Amino acid sequence: MAFLAHHTGQVVSKRRLLTEVWREPYVDDQTVDVHLSSLRRKLGERAAAPRYLLTVRGVGIKLVAPR
Repeated sequence: MAFLAHHTGQVVSKRRLLTEVWREPYVDDQTVDVHLSSLRRKLGERAAAPRYLLTVRGVGIKLVAPR
């Protein structure tokens, strides 16, 4: 979450998250999916109706600032 918060408004690829946060580019992309699901739950949102963590299909994830 800290990495996404530092890059608020920018689309960050799963590969970049794996490299920058886990420092292991060979870890499965599902690792990111599981953590994003957990973050969404903690933020009180669902992937079908996101408010803060937006999935940009085929590109990555973007954290948007609350209004």
